[in-house]
Amino acid sequence: TLACFESKYRYSAWRPTGAINLADTDGNPDTVADPAWTPFVATPNHPEYPAAHGCVLGGLGQMLRRYFGTREVQFTLDSTVTGTTHTYSNTDEPAVESTLARIWGGMHFRTSVEHGIALGQSTADWVADRHFQPVGQ
Repeated sequence: TLACFESKYRYSAWRPTGAINLADTDGNPDTVADPAWTPFVATPNHPEYPAAHGCVLGGLGQMLRRYFGTREVQFTLDSTVTGTTHTYSNTDEPAVESTLARIWGGMHFRTSVEHGIALGQSTADWVADRHFQPVGQ
């Protein structure tokens, strides 16, 4: 999460709502603004890139994969925000689901979520390689 938010403020990328509403200010004559466009869900007020859900779920999936030695792990996550519970059959499913939700909701571009997942995975690997070794190594 720290690496993710440090990156957000380093790159300070605009979200789809800014890109679509202000497309006529991007210096590209082929883009057209749509000032009436709004995202389907509320958009956070911090920079878009990389997607924090991607960072967290990429890291979670990678740690579970490393711990169990397989992607085929069934687990359940619940949300107090949405009041829903999801059961997943492998460690990649939460990140895939979140990718689609963040794009369809209008909060993120696909690249942001994919790069967030990669950042979370590489951070999980770094931590696991340095701090969680089998006993006797």
